[in-house]
Amino acid sequence: MDIYFEFDSEKIYEPVLANIIIETQIPINIVKVTVSNEGGEALITVPDEVADKIIARLRQKGLKPTSKFRKINLDKELCVDCGHCVSLCSFNALAMDENMEVMLDSEKCTGCRRCLDACPRNAISI
Repeated sequence: MDIYFEFDSEKIYEPVLANIIIETQIPINIVKVTVSNEGGEALITVPDEVADKIIARLRQKGLKPTSKFRKINLDKELCVDCGHCVSLCSFNALAMDENMEVMLDSEKCTGCRRCLDACPRNAISI
């Protein structure tokens, strides 16, 4: 299960995920972490059967987890099928079809947002 969570600036230098992995012995795949002076956000993947346990631990550590990650939307009316976004999508959520049109597979989207700034028409949004 994908778990998205946000954290404030006080948590930036704390090894929260490392401690949870050590304490629970549950493997956590860190898909994406974004950090700024104000705090950050992260996307992790855990086995479905232990997701509730990990969410509870994240809350105990002062983080704000949810299973709803903000994935991208592709506005086909604005999109000119230039492919800039496709070249940046490591998860193949954005791809060119046989007609050379950009297609979005939202199941593959991790919400990494690399594609957002690449789009010259702002056809991609959260």
